[in-house]
Amino acid sequence: MKLKLGTIANSTNALNSLLSESFKSIFHFRLLRLSGKILPIAEDYFKALAPIIEKYNGEQAQNGQILFKGEDSQGATNEIAELQNQEIELDIERLKLSDIEDSLASEVPVIKIKELLMLDWLIDLEG
Repeated sequence: MKLKLGTIANSTNALNSLLSESFKSIFHFRLLRLSGKILPIAEDYFKALAPIIEKYNGEQAQNGQILFKGEDSQGATNEIAELQNQEIELDIERLKLSDIEDSLASEVPVIKIKELLMLDWLIDLEG
């Protein structure tokens, strides 16, 4: 599966939230294996992003957005877009929504719709 680096990076919070849920052990193991492939890529993205932020005197706002106040904020935007648009090949099998629902250890799912949408590349919402 080919994905843009920005897609992976933007879904890390949702993936971490999914990981914090209580699932039956077999599904939880599968989810941990997937996250072991995905989260290191996101970590590398954030490491590569840090010098861009520093170079252009960026600051991270409380909402997570990066703000650039210098004259060359467009340069920062261009470099970040170039980084985010890098395509990554991931050898993973998508999760089926029905498997997630069936594997929840509790009767009341607490997975938010927003999180599911952030992970639409990883979760087959039809399945």
